[in-house]
Amino acid sequence: MAVQPQEEAPMVLPGASQLAGPSQISGPTQAAPGQGADPLPHPVEAMVAGVEAALGAVSRQAWAGLEAPAVRALYARLSRVAEQVSAHKMAAARVLETAGTAKAEGAASTGSLLGADFGGDRREGDELVRLGDTLQQARADATEDAFGAGQITRAQAGVIGKILKDLPQDVTPEEREAAETTLLGQAGTMSLRDLRARGDRISEVFRATPEQTDADEEQIVARRERRARSLTTFWMRETGEGTYQGGFTIPTVQGELLKTILDAVASPRRNHLHTTTPTGGPGGSDGPGGPGDDRSYPQKLGQAFCALIEHTPTDGFVQSGGSTAVVAVSLSQEKLATGTGCGTTSTGIRLTAGQIRRLACTQQILPQVFDGKSLPLDHGTLRRLFSKHQRIGIGQRDQGCAMPGCDRPPGWCEFHHAGNPWSTGGETNLDQGVMLCAFHHHLIHDQHWQIRFHPGDGIPEFRAPGGTTWARNTRYRPPRDLGVAPTPALLNHP
Repeated sequence: MAVQPQEEAPMVLPGASQLAGPSQISGPTQAAPGQGADPLPHPVEAMVAGVEAALGAVSRQAWAGLEAPAVRALYARLSRVAEQVSAHKMAAARVLETAGTAKAEGAASTGSLLGADFGGDRREGDELVRLGDTLQQARADATEDAFGAGQITRAQAGVIGKILKDLPQDVTPEEREAAETTLLGQAGTMSLRDLRARGDRISEVFRATPEQTDADEEQIVARRERRARSLTTFWMRETGEGTYQGGFTIPTVQGELLKTILDAVASPRRNHLHTTTPTGGPGGSDGPGGPGDDRSYPQKLGQAFCALIEHTPTDGFVQSGGSTAVVAVSLSQEKLATGTGCGTTSTGIRLTAGQIRRLACTQQILPQVFDGKSLPLDHGTLRRLFSKHQRIGIGQRDQGCAMPGCDRPPGWCEFHHAGNPWSTGGETNLDQGVMLCAFHHHLIHDQHWQIRFHPGDGIPEFRAPGGTTWARNTRYRPPRDLGVAPTPALLNHP
Protein backbone atom coordinates (compact mmCIF):
# COMPACT_ATOMS: atom_id res chain seq x y z
CA MET A 1 0.00 0.00 0.00
CA ALA A 2 1.39 3.36 -1.04
CA VAL A 3 1.97 5.90 1.68
CA GLN A 4 0.56 9.30 0.93
CA PRO A 5 2.77 12.23 1.93
CA GLN A 6 1.48 14.03 4.95
CA GLU A 7 0.33 17.55 4.31
CA GLU A 8 1.89 20.22 6.45
CA ALA A 9 -0.34 22.24 8.71
CA PRO A 10 -0.86 25.81 7.57
CA MET A 11 1.49 28.27 9.23
CA VAL A 12 -0.09 30.61 11.71
CA LEU A 13 1.80 33.66 12.89
CA PRO A 14 1.98 33.54 16.67
CA GLY A 15 0.41 36.05 18.91
CA ALA A 16 1.65 37.37 22.21
CA SER A 17 0.93 34.10 23.98
CA GLN A 18 3.26 32.22 21.62
CA LEU A 19 6.34 34.30 22.28
CA ALA A 20 9.27 32.54 23.90
CA GLY A 21 9.31 34.88 26.86
CA PRO A 22 7.57 37.92 28.29
CA SER A 23 7.82 41.07 26.25
CA GLN A 24 10.36 43.61 27.41
CA ILE A 25 9.22 46.23 24.91
CA SER A 26 5.89 47.89 25.38
CA GLY A 27 3.81 48.32 22.27
CA PRO A 28 0.37 49.70 21.41
CA THR A 29 -2.59 48.34 23.31
CA GLN A 30 -5.91 47.19 22.00
CA ALA A 31 -8.91 46.41 24.22
CA ALA A 32 -11.26 43.60 23.25
CA PRO A 33 -15.00 44.22 23.83
CA GLY A 34 -15.80 43.86 27.48
CA GLN A 35 -12.22 43.16 28.47
CA GLY A 36 -9.34 45.13 29.86
CA ALA A 37 -6.56 46.43 27.70
CA ASP A 38 -3.87 43.80 26.95
CA PRO A 39 -0.56 44.85 25.42
CA LEU A 40 0.09 43.58 21.92
CA PRO A 41 3.59 42.45 21.00
CA HIS A 42 5.97 45.00 19.58
CA PRO A 43 6.17 44.68 15.75
CA VAL A 44 9.77 43.51 16.00
CA GLU A 45 8.83 40.85 18.53
CA ALA A 46 5.98 39.65 16.31
CA MET A 47 8.30 39.55 13.30
CA VAL A 48 10.96 37.50 15.08
CA ALA A 49 8.38 35.13 16.52
CA GLY A 50 6.82 34.69 13.09
CA VAL A 51 10.16 33.83 11.51
CA GLU A 52 10.88 31.34 14.29
CA ALA A 53 7.48 29.70 13.85
CA ALA A 54 7.77 29.54 10.06
CA LEU A 55 11.21 27.93 10.15
CA GLY A 56 10.19 25.53 12.87
CA ALA A 57 7.10 24.37 10.99
CA VAL A 58 9.02 22.93 8.00
CA SER A 59 11.43 20.00 8.12
CA ARG A 60 14.72 20.32 6.26
CA GLN A 61 14.00 16.95 4.68
CA ALA A 62 11.10 18.59 2.81
CA TRP A 63 13.59 20.03 0.28
CA ALA A 64 14.11 16.53 -1.10
CA GLY A 65 10.57 16.50 -2.45
CA LEU A 66 11.13 19.44 -4.80
CA GLU A 67 12.41 19.56 -8.36
CA ALA A 68 15.79 21.17 -8.96
CA PRO A 69 14.43 24.35 -10.65
CA ALA A 70 12.11 24.95 -7.71
CA VAL A 71 14.95 24.37 -5.24
CA ARG A 72 17.14 26.89 -7.05
CA ALA A 73 14.41 29.54 -7.12
CA LEU A 74 13.53 29.00 -3.47
CA TYR A 75 17.19 29.12 -2.51
CA ALA A 76 17.49 32.56 -4.12
CA ARG A 77 14.40 33.76 -2.27
CA LEU A 78 15.69 32.32 0.99
CA SER A 79 19.01 34.10 0.44
CA ARG A 80 17.16 37.39 0.13
CA VAL A 81 15.29 36.61 3.35
CA ALA A 82 18.64 35.90 5.05
CA GLU A 83 19.91 39.31 3.97
CA GLN A 84 16.76 40.92 5.32
CA VAL A 85 17.44 39.21 8.63
CA SER A 86 21.03 40.52 8.50
CA ALA A 87 19.69 44.04 7.97
CA HIS A 88 17.51 43.69 11.07
CA LYS A 89 20.50 42.35 13.03
CA MET A 90 22.48 45.39 11.89
CA ALA A 91 19.68 47.67 13.13
CA ALA A 92 19.65 45.86 16.48
CA ALA A 93 23.43 46.13 16.83
CA ARG A 94 23.25 49.84 15.98
CA VAL A 95 20.68 50.45 18.74
CA LEU A 96 22.85 48.66 21.31
CA GLU A 97 25.97 50.49 20.13
CA THR A 98 24.25 53.89 20.33
CA ALA A 99 22.89 53.12 23.80
CA GLY A 100 26.30 52.06 25.10
CA THR A 101 24.88 48.78 26.33
CA ALA A 102 28.15 46.88 26.00
CA LYS A 103 29.99 49.29 28.30
CA ALA A 104 27.16 49.22 30.82
CA GLU A 105 27.25 45.41 30.85
CA GLY A 106 31.04 45.29 31.16
CA ALA A 107 31.60 43.87 27.66
CA ALA A 108 34.57 44.89 25.53
CA SER A 109 32.38 45.72 22.54
CA THR A 110 28.89 45.33 21.19
CA GLY A 111 30.12 42.35 19.20
CA SER A 112 31.43 40.71 22.38
CA LEU A 113 28.10 41.35 24.07
CA LEU A 114 26.13 39.79 21.22
CA GLY A 115 28.56 36.91 20.90
CA ALA A 116 28.07 36.09 24.57
CA ASP A 117 24.30 35.92 23.98
CA PHE A 118 24.65 33.46 21.10
CA GLY A 119 27.45 31.74 19.24
CA GLY A 120 30.41 33.07 21.20
CA ASP A 121 31.81 34.88 18.16
CA ARG A 122 32.16 38.66 18.52
CA ARG A 123 33.25 39.25 14.94
CA GLU A 124 29.83 39.24 13.28
CA GLY A 125 28.39 41.69 15.80
CA ASP A 126 31.34 44.05 15.40
CA GLU A 127 31.12 43.79 11.61
CA LEU A 128 27.44 44.70 11.71
CA VAL A 129 28.21 47.68 13.95
CA ARG A 130 30.85 48.85 11.47
CA LEU A 131 28.50 48.33 8.54
CA GLY A 132 25.76 50.36 10.21
CA ASP A 133 28.23 53.11 11.03
CA THR A 134 29.55 53.16 7.44
CA LEU A 135 26.08 53.42 5.92
CA GLN A 136 25.15 56.15 8.37
CA GLN A 137 28.30 58.19 7.68
CA ALA A 138 27.80 57.73 3.93
CA ARG A 139 24.18 58.90 4.22
CA ALA A 140 23.36 55.82 2.14
CA ASP A 141 19.67 55.56 2.96
CA ALA A 142 18.76 53.96 -0.38
CA THR A 143 21.49 51.35 0.08
CA GLU A 144 20.25 50.52 3.56
CA ASP A 145 16.70 50.21 2.25
CA ALA A 146 17.83 47.89 -0.55
CA PHE A 147 19.74 45.81 2.00
CA GLY A 148 16.69 45.63 4.25
CA ALA A 149 14.53 44.55 1.31
CA GLY A 150 16.93 41.73 0.39
CA GLN A 151 17.78 43.34 -2.95
CA ILE A 152 21.52 43.43 -2.23
CA THR A 153 23.75 41.41 0.06
CA ARG A 154 25.48 42.60 3.20
CA ALA A 155 28.82 42.51 1.36
CA GLN A 156 27.43 44.65 -1.48
CA ALA A 157 25.97 47.10 1.02
CA GLY A 158 29.36 47.39 2.67
CA VAL A 159 31.14 48.05 -0.61
CA ILE A 160 28.63 50.68 -1.73
CA GLY A 161 28.62 52.34 1.69
CA LYS A 162 32.40 52.65 1.72
CA ILE A 163 32.44 54.05 -1.83
CA LEU A 164 29.90 56.71 -0.89
CA LYS A 165 31.66 57.53 2.37
CA ASP A 166 34.92 58.14 0.53
CA LEU A 167 33.47 60.46 -2.11
CA PRO A 168 35.27 63.81 -2.46
CA GLN A 169 34.27 66.46 0.04
CA ASP A 170 32.87 68.80 -2.61
CA VAL A 171 30.19 66.33 -3.79
CA THR A 172 26.66 67.72 -3.59
CA PRO A 173 23.68 65.72 -2.23
CA GLU A 174 22.36 65.38 -5.77
CA GLU A 175 25.68 64.00 -7.01
CA ARG A 176 25.84 61.59 -4.08
CA GLU A 177 22.36 60.36 -4.89
CA ALA A 178 23.28 59.86 -8.55
CA ALA A 179 26.34 57.84 -7.55
CA GLU A 180 24.32 55.69 -5.15
CA THR A 181 21.60 55.04 -7.73
CA THR A 182 24.22 53.98 -10.29
CA LEU A 183 25.95 51.61 -7.89
CA LEU A 184 22.68 50.02 -6.76
CA GLY A 185 21.64 49.53 -10.35
CA GLN A 186 24.89 47.80 -11.30
CA ALA A 187 25.47 45.78 -8.11
CA GLY A 188 23.38 42.85 -9.33
CA THR A 189 25.53 42.36 -12.46
CA MET A 190 29.00 42.79 -10.97
CA SER A 191 31.28 40.81 -8.71
CA LEU A 192 32.42 42.52 -5.52
CA ARG A 193 35.82 43.20 -7.07
CA ASP A 194 34.24 44.79 -10.13
CA LEU A 195 31.89 46.79 -7.93
CA ARG A 196 34.87 48.18 -6.00
CA ALA A 197 36.64 49.03 -9.25
CA ARG A 198 33.49 50.75 -10.48
CA GLY A 199 33.45 52.74 -7.29
CA ASP A 200 36.95 54.05 -7.94
CA ARG A 201 35.59 55.86 -11.00
CA ILE A 202 32.06 56.58 -9.80
CA SER A 203 32.68 60.30 -10.03
CA GLU A 204 32.34 60.02 -13.80
CA VAL A 205 28.60 60.01 -13.08
CA PHE A 206 28.74 63.66 -12.09
CA ARG A 207 32.15 65.06 -13.10
CA ALA A 208 32.33 67.22 -16.18
CA THR A 209 35.48 65.75 -17.75
CA PRO A 210 37.29 62.39 -17.79
CA GLU A 211 40.39 64.18 -16.48
CA GLN A 212 38.53 65.09 -13.29
CA THR A 213 37.46 61.48 -12.85
CA ASP A 214 41.05 60.35 -13.41
CA ALA A 215 42.22 62.69 -10.65
CA ASP A 216 39.53 61.41 -8.26
CA GLU A 217 40.45 57.80 -9.01
CA GLU A 218 44.13 58.47 -8.43
CA GLN A 219 43.42 59.94 -5.00
CA ILE A 220 41.23 57.00 -4.04
CA VAL A 221 43.72 54.36 -5.17
CA ALA A 222 46.70 56.18 -3.62
CA ARG A 223 44.86 56.37 -0.30
CA ARG A 224 44.08 52.65 -0.47
CA GLU A 225 47.70 51.79 -1.29
CA ARG A 226 48.95 53.78 1.71
CA ARG A 227 46.47 52.03 3.98
CA ALA A 228 47.37 48.61 2.59
CA ARG A 229 51.01 49.34 3.29
CA SER A 230 50.27 50.27 6.89
CA LEU A 231 48.23 47.09 7.40
CA THR A 232 50.93 44.78 6.05
CA THR A 233 51.95 42.17 8.64
CA PHE A 234 53.55 38.73 8.77
CA TRP A 235 53.97 36.16 11.51
CA MET A 236 55.29 32.64 11.80
CA ARG A 237 56.06 30.25 14.62
CA GLU A 238 57.55 26.79 14.96
CA THR A 239 55.06 24.10 15.96
CA GLY A 240 57.56 21.60 17.31
CA GLU A 241 56.16 18.97 14.93
CA GLY A 242 58.60 19.55 12.10
CA THR A 243 56.56 22.42 10.64
CA TYR A 244 56.04 26.16 10.86
CA GLN A 245 52.69 27.92 10.98
CA GLY A 246 52.08 31.50 9.93
CA GLY A 247 49.88 34.10 8.38
CA PHE A 248 50.16 37.42 6.62
CA THR A 249 48.34 40.48 5.39
CA ILE A 250 49.87 42.01 2.27
CA PRO A 251 48.77 44.55 -0.35
CA THR A 252 46.65 43.25 -3.20
CA VAL A 253 49.35 43.58 -5.86
CA GLN A 254 51.84 41.43 -3.94
CA GLY A 255 49.04 39.01 -3.11
CA GLU A 256 48.17 38.66 -6.78
CA LEU A 257 51.82 38.12 -7.68
CA LEU A 258 52.21 35.44 -5.01
CA LYS A 259 49.01 33.65 -5.96
CA THR A 260 49.95 33.70 -9.65
CA ILE A 261 53.34 32.16 -8.89
CA LEU A 262 51.87 29.49 -6.59
CA ASP A 263 49.12 28.61 -9.04
CA ALA A 264 51.73 28.21 -11.76
CA VAL A 265 53.87 25.93 -9.59
CA ALA A 266 50.85 23.97 -8.30
CA SER A 267 49.43 23.40 -11.78
CA PRO A 268 48.13 19.84 -12.33
CA ARG A 269 50.56 19.55 -15.23
CA ARG A 270 53.50 19.87 -12.86
CA ASN A 271 54.48 16.66 -11.06
CA HIS A 272 57.66 17.62 -9.24
CA LEU A 273 55.75 18.31 -6.02
CA HIS A 274 54.24 14.84 -5.78
CA THR A 275 56.50 11.79 -5.68
CA THR A 276 54.42 9.03 -4.08
CA THR A 277 51.55 6.85 -5.10
CA PRO A 278 48.43 6.50 -2.91
CA THR A 279 50.02 3.46 -1.29
CA GLY A 280 53.14 5.39 -0.39
CA GLY A 281 55.45 3.83 -2.97
CA PRO A 282 57.91 6.02 -4.86
CA GLY A 283 57.10 7.27 -8.30
CA GLY A 284 54.24 5.62 -10.13
CA SER A 285 51.85 6.88 -12.77
CA ASP A 286 49.45 8.51 -10.36
CA GLY A 287 50.94 12.00 -10.34
CA PRO A 288 49.21 15.34 -9.84
CA GLY A 289 45.98 15.48 -11.76
CA GLY A 290 45.84 11.70 -12.04
CA PRO A 291 43.74 9.28 -10.05
CA GLY A 292 46.37 8.95 -7.32
CA ASP A 293 46.70 12.66 -6.57
CA ASP A 294 44.45 13.15 -3.57
CA ARG A 295 46.05 16.39 -2.36
CA SER A 296 43.72 19.26 -1.59
CA TYR A 297 44.20 22.63 -3.26
CA PRO A 298 45.63 24.14 -0.01
CA GLN A 299 48.12 21.26 0.15
CA LYS A 300 49.19 21.91 -3.43
CA LEU A 301 49.64 25.61 -2.70
CA GLY A 302 51.58 24.82 0.47
CA GLN A 303 53.98 22.56 -1.39
CA ALA A 304 54.25 25.14 -4.16
CA PHE A 305 55.12 27.75 -1.51
CA CYS A 306 57.94 25.51 -0.28
CA ALA A 307 59.23 25.15 -3.85
CA LEU A 308 59.09 28.93 -4.26
CA ILE A 309 61.13 29.46 -1.09
CA GLU A 310 63.75 26.95 -2.20
CA HIS A 311 64.17 28.62 -5.60
CA THR A 312 64.17 32.27 -4.50
CA PRO A 313 67.49 33.96 -5.43
CA THR A 314 69.26 35.44 -2.41
CA ASP A 315 72.07 37.44 -3.99
CA GLY A 316 70.01 40.63 -4.10
CA PHE A 317 69.04 40.82 -0.42
CA VAL A 318 70.40 43.54 1.84
CA GLN A 319 72.87 42.19 4.37
CA SER A 320 71.20 43.57 7.50
CA GLY A 321 73.56 43.54 10.44
CA GLY A 322 76.07 41.64 8.36
CA SER A 323 73.76 38.66 7.98
CA THR A 324 72.97 37.23 4.56
CA ALA A 325 69.81 35.49 3.37
CA VAL A 326 71.57 32.14 3.40
CA VAL A 327 71.04 29.04 5.54
CA ALA A 328 74.30 27.19 6.08
CA VAL A 329 74.38 23.46 6.75
CA SER A 330 77.33 21.67 8.34
CA LEU A 331 78.01 17.98 7.87
CA SER A 332 80.98 15.73 7.38
CA GLN A 333 82.33 14.94 3.95
CA GLU A 334 81.66 11.25 4.63
CA LYS A 335 77.96 11.87 5.34
CA LEU A 336 77.57 14.00 2.24
CA ALA A 337 79.13 11.27 0.11
CA THR A 338 77.12 8.39 1.56
CA GLY A 339 73.85 10.27 1.97
CA THR A 340 73.35 8.94 5.49
CA GLY A 341 73.21 10.70 8.84
CA CYS A 342 72.26 14.29 9.62
CA GLY A 343 73.68 17.77 9.47
CA THR A 344 72.85 21.01 11.28
CA THR A 345 71.64 24.33 9.87
CA SER A 346 72.85 27.69 11.11
CA THR A 347 69.52 28.03 12.93
CA GLY A 348 69.99 24.76 14.82
CA ILE A 349 67.68 22.51 12.78
CA ARG A 350 68.75 18.97 12.01
CA LEU A 351 68.31 17.73 8.42
CA THR A 352 69.00 14.35 6.90
CA ALA A 353 72.01 14.10 4.62
CA GLY A 354 69.66 13.18 1.77
CA GLN A 355 67.67 16.37 2.25
CA ILE A 356 70.88 18.41 2.38
CA ARG A 357 72.11 16.85 -0.85
CA ARG A 358 68.83 17.78 -2.55
CA LEU A 359 69.02 21.37 -1.31
CA ALA A 360 72.73 21.87 -1.87
CA CYS A 361 72.25 22.99 -5.47
CA THR A 362 69.95 25.92 -4.58
CA GLN A 363 71.09 29.37 -3.63
CA GLN A 364 69.51 29.24 -0.18
CA ILE A 365 71.59 26.35 1.17
CA LEU A 366 75.37 26.65 1.55
CA PRO A 367 76.88 23.29 2.50
CA GLN A 368 79.87 23.58 4.83
CA VAL A 369 81.75 20.30 4.48
CA PHE A 370 84.56 19.65 6.95
CA ASP A 371 87.23 16.97 6.56
CA GLY A 372 89.57 18.08 9.33
CA LYS A 373 91.37 20.69 7.23
CA SER A 374 91.43 24.38 8.15
CA LEU A 375 89.41 26.81 6.04
CA PRO A 376 91.16 29.92 4.61
CA LEU A 377 88.91 32.37 6.45
CA ASP A 378 91.45 34.48 8.34
CA HIS A 379 92.24 38.03 7.22
CA GLY A 380 94.32 39.33 10.12
CA THR A 381 94.26 43.12 10.22
CA LEU A 382 93.89 43.56 6.46
CA ARG A 383 90.07 43.85 6.71
CA ARG A 384 87.94 45.58 9.30
CA LEU A 385 84.64 43.82 8.56
CA PHE A 386 84.07 40.10 8.60
CA SER A 387 83.62 38.62 5.16
CA LYS A 388 80.49 36.89 3.93
CA HIS A 389 81.89 33.41 4.48
CA GLN A 390 83.33 34.35 7.87
CA ARG A 391 79.87 35.55 8.94
CA ILE A 392 78.34 32.30 7.75
CA GLY A 393 80.93 30.25 9.63
CA ILE A 394 80.48 32.26 12.85
CA GLY A 395 76.73 32.05 12.53
CA GLN A 396 76.94 28.29 12.10
CA ARG A 397 78.85 28.05 15.35
CA ASP A 398 76.81 30.52 17.44
CA GLN A 399 73.35 29.91 15.86
CA GLY A 400 72.22 33.37 16.99
CA CYS A 401 73.22 35.86 19.67
CA ALA A 402 75.91 34.16 21.76
CA MET A 403 75.11 36.14 24.93
CA PRO A 404 73.80 33.88 27.74
CA GLY A 405 70.01 33.85 27.85
CA CYS A 406 69.44 35.56 24.48
CA ASP A 407 67.26 33.87 21.86
CA ARG A 408 67.73 36.26 18.93
CA PRO A 409 68.23 34.35 15.63
CA PRO A 410 71.18 34.85 13.26
CA GLY A 411 69.27 37.22 11.00
CA TRP A 412 68.92 39.72 13.86
CA CYS A 413 72.59 39.74 14.83
CA GLU A 414 75.78 41.66 14.21
CA PHE A 415 79.42 40.53 14.38
CA HIS A 416 81.78 41.60 17.12
CA HIS A 417 85.57 41.40 17.49
CA ALA A 418 85.93 39.39 20.69
CA GLY A 419 89.58 40.43 21.17
CA ASN A 420 91.02 43.87 20.65
CA PRO A 421 89.00 46.18 18.38
CA TRP A 422 90.22 46.34 14.80
CA SER A 423 91.18 50.00 15.32
CA THR A 424 93.73 48.94 17.95
CA GLY A 425 95.21 46.03 16.03
CA GLY A 426 92.53 43.38 16.54
CA GLU A 427 92.43 40.71 13.87
CA THR A 428 89.41 39.96 11.71
CA ASN A 429 89.72 36.19 12.02
CA LEU A 430 87.18 33.43 12.31
CA ASP A 431 88.31 32.48 15.82
CA GLN A 432 87.77 36.02 17.13
CA GLY A 433 84.33 36.80 15.79
CA VAL A 434 81.19 36.55 17.92
CA MET A 435 77.57 36.90 16.84
CA LEU A 436 75.60 39.37 19.02
CA CYS A 437 72.21 41.05 18.75
CA ALA A 438 72.24 44.85 18.68
CA PHE A 439 71.26 45.16 22.36
CA HIS A 440 74.00 42.88 23.65
CA HIS A 441 76.54 44.29 21.18
CA HIS A 442 76.05 47.71 22.78
CA LEU A 443 76.09 46.15 26.25
CA ILE A 444 79.43 44.44 25.62
CA HIS A 445 81.00 47.74 24.52
CA ASP A 446 79.41 49.93 27.18
CA GLN A 447 80.08 47.67 30.18
CA HIS A 448 83.32 46.02 28.96
CA TRP A 449 82.30 42.40 29.29
CA GLN A 450 85.05 39.79 28.81
CA ILE A 451 84.78 37.10 26.13
CA ARG A 452 86.72 33.87 25.69
CA PHE A 453 86.39 30.75 23.54
CA HIS A 454 86.20 27.48 25.44
CA PRO A 455 89.30 25.40 24.68
CA GLY A 456 87.23 22.25 24.27
CA ASP A 457 84.57 23.18 21.72
CA GLY A 458 85.34 26.78 20.77
CA ILE A 459 81.97 28.12 22.02
CA PRO A 460 82.17 31.76 23.20
CA GLU A 461 81.77 32.37 26.92
CA PHE A 462 81.15 35.67 28.74
CA ARG A 463 82.10 37.18 32.09
CA ALA A 464 80.44 40.26 33.52
CA PRO A 465 82.60 43.19 34.70
CA GLY A 466 83.98 42.30 38.13
CA GLY A 467 82.57 38.77 37.86
CA THR A 468 84.41 35.52 38.56
CA THR A 469 82.42 32.97 36.52
CA TRP A 470 82.14 32.37 32.82
CA ALA A 471 78.75 31.66 31.21
CA ARG A 472 77.63 30.66 27.73
CA ASN A 473 74.35 30.62 25.82
CA THR A 474 72.68 27.33 26.69
CA ARG A 475 70.85 26.81 23.40
CA TYR A 476 70.99 23.18 22.37
CA ARG A 477 73.76 22.41 19.90
CA PRO A 478 73.55 18.95 18.40
CA PRO A 479 76.71 17.43 16.88
CA ARG A 480 77.76 19.69 14.04
CA ASP A 481 80.53 17.70 12.33
CA LEU A 482 82.74 20.77 12.23
CA GLY A 483 85.93 18.76 12.05
CA VAL A 484 88.16 21.22 13.88
CA ALA A 485 86.92 23.88 16.29
CA PRO A 486 88.17 27.46 16.08
CA THR A 487 91.54 28.00 17.71
CA PRO A 488 90.84 28.28 21.45
CA ALA A 489 91.84 31.55 23.03
CA LEU A 490 91.28 33.49 26.20
CA LEU A 491 90.35 36.97 24.99
CA ASN A 492 89.85 39.87 27.38
CA HIS A 493 87.87 42.85 26.14
CA PRO A 494 89.62 46.14 27.04
